[in-house]
Amino acid sequence: MLFHTTEFALLFVGTLFFAYSRDSTFRKSVLLGASYLFYAWFSARLLLVLIGVSCFDYFLAKQIVCQRDPTLKKLLLVASVGTNLSILFFFKYIAWALGLGADLLGGNAPQWMTYSYHIPLPLGVSFYTFQSITYTVDVYRGKMTPAKNLLSYALYVAFFPHLVAGPIVKASYLLRQLQDGPKVSLLQIRSGIFLVCSGLFKKIAIADNLAPIVEQVYARPAGQSQIDVVVATIAFAFQIYGDFAGYTDMARGFARILGYDLGTNFNSPYFAAGIRDFWRRWHISLSTWLRDYLYISLGGNRSGVLTTCRNIMLTMVLGGLWHGANMTYMLWGLIHGVYIVCAHLISPPKFWARTPPWLRSSISIPSTFLLVCFTWIFFRATSVNDALILLKQLGHPGTITQPVAYVVGLSCVTLTLDYVHSHFKLEYDSVILKHSFPFWTLCWGYVLATLLFGNFSGGDFVYFQF
Repeated sequence: MLFHTTEFALLFVGTLFFAYSRDSTFRKSVLLGASYLFYAWFSARLLLVLIGVSCFDYFLAKQIVCQRDPTLKKLLLVASVGTNLSILFFFKYIAWALGLGADLLGGNAPQWMTYSYHIPLPLGVSFYTFQSITYTVDVYRGKMTPAKNLLSYALYVAFFPHLVAGPIVKASYLLRQLQDGPKVSLLQIRSGIFLVCSGLFKKIAIADNLAPIVEQVYARPAGQSQIDVVVATIAFAFQIYGDFAGYTDMARGFARILGYDLGTNFNSPYFAAGIRDFWRRWHISLSTWLRDYLYISLGGNRSGVLTTCRNIMLTMVLGGLWHGANMTYMLWGLIHGVYIVCAHLISPPKFWARTPPWLRSSISIPSTFLLVCFTWIFFRATSVNDALILLKQLGHPGTITQPVAYVVGLSCVTLTLDYVHSHFKLEYDSVILKHSFPFWTLCWGYVLATLLFGNFSGGDFVYFQF
């Protein structure tokens, strides 16, 4: 049940009829029922995993608060985090880990290790296990009180706008909203409608139009020309951004219409002036999670330069592996870790601070984009070998077969929309949302552009596989 389908429209409209009810239990029951139906549409059997995670962490957090013994309290936290990570590992990485083990042992590998396991991946498992971890860790740290009841907590984990592809919202932020009830205003509803319209445009008119170009090159890396690899990689940079940011916009939009806020997950990432700035703008909920619950837990920057660099590298490599059981994701995270360590260790030359801001931006923004695009080669390639072939092809000029102008045009449209929205946010909030004519003109403009230029044969959202 994708956001841009008739089935979802019926589910959302049906839910909306009861979403503003003053009866807290009834309202949350309707939202939870809709969330479970939304998830069961993809996989009814694996819904049991989601329900099990919710119940387990809810009761464990209650016990953490009741315990006075620090050791037992910590053991309960370890049980919660360990169980969530074990579920994630089993469904997502066990087959990959057994395959690596069998390769290392060769002919000495036991038969059970060489068997081809087909374990179904629960949709959104990477997102809802991380959300559950934030809850128990924050309860343990005393940053929040436990959920008032199981219904509230189950809804926090399963809330359907962000259930299968995020953003990863902290319990201290979303759970309180769900318990207190929706805060609805005309401006919030209009903001939600605008986000849904812009998200549909990013997904259908940008991402799904670029996807075939990317697939054509990355499915057959050998023999591609230098320009084709560059064009396909730039196309993927905007495909994955349009796809994931489009999903996030729609998730935030539907949540706002229901009366809740999910926070910001993207902030014009391709205008980043440095890799650290990029990670403050790209998939903000994941980068924040990695910082707060992994990097800081490892020690952060409290124990000297070498330890800080180690913690950065571990955080980014594990952040790469979070995306899937493939060495390409690990390398993607590793390269980003190297980038951030270099930025941490190497201070810019003194003349850089005296350089005019416009000149610094005109150098640092394109440079950052190129560095990010280099890592996208590993992220998109199906194997490390394919990634290396594509890198090798960068040194081989040849016939251009990909529509360069088409990719450049869609990329410029995306960058222009980001630039306009980020630089005119005040006008957007104070003028467009408050006045019907500019608001509806903009929304219908997005809808019309999507209908005229959209590729409606596109598939699932990219981050559904994570």
